[in-house]
Amino acid sequence: MLVGLYLGIALSWPLWFSVRTYPLVPAFPSFHQPSEMLSDIFFFTYLGLLLLTLVPVMIKRAGIGAFCIAVIFCLWDQTRAQEWFLLYNGMILIIACQRVHNPMYGASLLQLTVFATYFWSGIQKVNVHFLYKTFPWLIQPLVGDQSSPVEFFYLFGLIAPIIEFGGAVCLLSRSHKVRKAGVIALIGMHCGILFLVGPLGANWNSVIWPWNIVMSLLLILLFWNESHRPLFGSKAYLFVMGGLFVIPFLTLLNRIDQAFGLSLYSGMKPRALLISSTEQNIDLVKWAIDECNVPPFTSERYFKQIGKQGCDEGKVQMLLIRKPKSRFSKEIIEGTYTCEDLEKQS
Repeated sequence: MLVGLYLGIALSWPLWFSVRTYPLVPAFPSFHQPSEMLSDIFFFTYLGLLLLTLVPVMIKRAGIGAFCIAVIFCLWDQTRAQEWFLLYNGMILIIACQRVHNPMYGASLLQLTVFATYFWSGIQKVNVHFLYKTFPWLIQPLVGDQSSPVEFFYLFGLIAPIIEFGGAVCLLSRSHKVRKAGVIALIGMHCGILFLVGPLGANWNSVIWPWNIVMSLLLILLFWNESHRPLFGSKAYLFVMGGLFVIPFLTLLNRIDQAFGLSLYSGMKPRALLISSTEQNIDLVKWAIDECNVPPFTSERYFKQIGKQGCDEGKVQMLLIRKPKSRFSKEIIEGTYTCEDLEKQS
């Protein structure tokens, strides 16, 4: 897990520093960025604390310390709140806090975390935008630019959420055969993703390649021969339940940002375009991927903060936000915001 996290950080290296062209977007306007030196000290302290989690006598303090710094880093810049980064740190915190006192309980909480990841990711893909836009884009390395094979592959777009959701449900089965079937199905899904977005496919978003490998290994370690059941009745369990079930459910109701919904490749996340009169218009997804190798934090509030920063610098005239109208409508809603609009809403 640590190796996967380190690789993810290495593949998104510019994301973790304050000197870059892609904007730093704090979670709160009053949460000002620290100096470059202080930010670097926090970052390398975080990397060091992660290493110290390998030392048994230090694991709890180092794990808690690393988690706290990770949260602070995400508050300083919301773009860092990538789903893989949050899940890695959450699982490391579980291991750090439970390994000494009750290793089996820690394994059960990890099982719950892995289950919730696939459960919600599958549910979030049940929408027409995944079927008609995201999935055809994913399989383009297989079918090329030809339109006829894509129609046939729409069938697999319908099956993909079922595989992910169904595989998650199988993981909690009491039957070893059913549980192993879920593991095989989900590992097969990861292999397919690695092929489609990896070097042999689209060669895109390499930061998630290690994540897919780590999740496959966790499936084997946690579910192949193990039969731990998530345990009820503790504060830690309630905390994990709140983070992994209540928050994603609220994203389905559009009560909180889609970025917290475990909506991996769901097609439901909004996109934004910065419109300028003097320079080429900027797609924020492309800008974030090109510079930091991660997609932006997906919320209208976040996009408006970036738009306002561009307006304050005189580089942006308008912000255009596109988002799906609903899960079962192909219609895309567009919202246009001038600099005056963004100033009023800040």
